[in-house]
Amino acid sequence: MNLKKQKQQFIRINAEDTRKLYKACVEHKVERFLFFSTNDVYASSDKLITEDTFTAPQSVYGKSKLIAEQYLLEDSKRANTAVCIFRPASVYGENDKGSMKTLITLCRKGIVPMIGDGAHKKALLYLKDTVQAVERYIECKNNHNGEIFNLSSGNFEYKEIIDIICSVFNFKPFRLFVPKWFCKQVASKIGPLKKLDIASDTKIVSCHRANRLLNYQSQYDLISGLKDSKLYYTKVIR
Repeated sequence: MNLKKQKQQFIRINAEDTRKLYKACVEHKVERFLFFSTNDVYASSDKLITEDTFTAPQSVYGKSKLIAEQYLLEDSKRANTAVCIFRPASVYGENDKGSMKTLITLCRKGIVPMIGDGAHKKALLYLKDTVQAVERYIECKNNHNGEIFNLSSGNFEYKEIIDIICSVFNFKPFRLFVPKWFCKQVASKIGPLKKLDIASDTKIVSCHRANRLLNYQSQYDLISGLKDSKLYYTKVIR
């Protein structure tokens, strides 16, 4: 699929279809509409990202989610169905199709890229913490109409993520040094290597607003999250 068609598909599904779903909820007098966006609506940054950080999505996926947010926030001004938006970090756990599964697979196969000194940080969200956040919102008397909440289980150094994967799964991969300049200047332009560019970015997220207004508190650090999901990853990664 070319980039133009991919963009059209993302916008149709993530933005336009979401808007249709919201309108159906309004027609049926649904009280609350909880929308899962993404922290990909933010650009990578060495600074702590809050809900007030300027949105600047770099991917088609992030752009389509931001369009959906804008649709919902605008339409909710004229409706009785409240809209609350979650911006989750990269989710891992059961049914993982993201970066954590990729890293665990690489470690199992015996070679994993070590980008730069590995000190750059990533925001991660364990699946069960995601469920907890939804429960907190459902239990909350305030419908938080128009509110946006970042969600994560913590911010972890890239090297720390690799170390914990190896510890939990007892892997001993060769760590192939990849300089950051290569990720940015070369890998970013080559389809199969673009994930290296993404992996080299820093994105640290604050959940202070969710802590304060939803009483959300992460119950899983990376070690406990991977231990809790170890059986799942062991079954799906061959």
